[in-house]
Amino acid sequence: MSSFFSQPFAETLPWLDGTGPAADMVISTRGRLARNLSTYEFPHQASVSVRKTVSEELLKVLRSAPSLEPGWSMELASLAPGEQALLREKHLTGSKISATDDQRHLVVNSSASTTALLNGEDHLRLHVCQSGFQPQPVLSALTELEEELEGSLDFAFHDDFGYLTASPINAGTGLRLSVMVHLPGLVLGGEIDKILNALRQLRFGVRGLFGSGAAVRGAIFLISNLVTLGREESEIASDFEFHLGKVLLHERTARQQLFANDSLGLEDLAHRSLAVLQHARLMTTQEAADRLNHLRLGVGFGMVQGVNYAILNRAMVQYQSAHLEAEAGCTLSTAEKTEARANLLRGIFSRF
Repeated sequence: MSSFFSQPFAETLPWLDGTGPAADMVISTRGRLARNLSTYEFPHQASVSVRKTVSEELLKVLRSAPSLEPGWSMELASLAPGEQALLREKHLTGSKISATDDQRHLVVNSSASTTALLNGEDHLRLHVCQSGFQPQPVLSALTELEEELEGSLDFAFHDDFGYLTASPINAGTGLRLSVMVHLPGLVLGGEIDKILNALRQLRFGVRGLFGSGAAVRGAIFLISNLVTLGREESEIASDFEFHLGKVLLHERTARQQLFANDSLGLEDLAHRSLAVLQHARLMTTQEAADRLNHLRLGVGFGMVQGVNYAILNRAMVQYQSAHLEAEAGCTLSTAEKTEARANLLRGIFSRF
């Protein structure tokens, strides 16, 4: 297994540390810039030799960018399936990589807070992720990284349309902001559909943790802007901060109402979930998400002592299939995963 996966941050990614503004609701804020080199076809149209030339040109520049060093670079198609799955579960890459996706590279800085994906949908996608609700700092970090590259790279740009991308939906700024947000108050209060429908009308995307069509588990949602054309980056970030700030206000109000109506019931729910996590011998992915959801809500109300958001966030990553198999050192059946998941969570929470 690549040395990248043995680094200390492998289980303590910086965006999981449970700090930052509104960390009781927002696990992380992520920003992405999509860029393409002006002299080459988009990756899906380019030949293998062109993609190789693009990756070589980009890697040469990226390796000297201060925001990305010291760090690692890896060709994704050359990784073992388990390694590829670990990257997806850590939200460092998106869709599955096939053997034909050669010359697709991932560059990661030393803390894994900043990454660059080469030859995916676009020639280059820059990502920054921070804990808590931080759209403006994330945009600032992305802008700084882009400025480090612009002197050495000629990005495809049109005076009327802005930065050109493989998909028209990303043209313009190429900026996508997203939050991983925990909304149990709105879910338990029966208000979540109304809030999500309002967001969709405002041109925000809402999905589960692993992309379009993914199941929403544990009341955790990924919410992102969809409009990138005809607006400045700062305007997109301000709009994102305003509308998501209103969602967070609704969530906090919903939590207060739940507490006022049945504080003992919420406390019981949190402690029952903690007890199950401490003692269960079998645990499905769905149940793990549900138990962590209820425990996280209890932690937010100060009902559970000792457990913090960093512990909950890391557990959310570690109980996934690829992480369980990496820990076991072998492929696990579904039944074996339910046992391994329970063992993992019992080890994490038994001391509380």
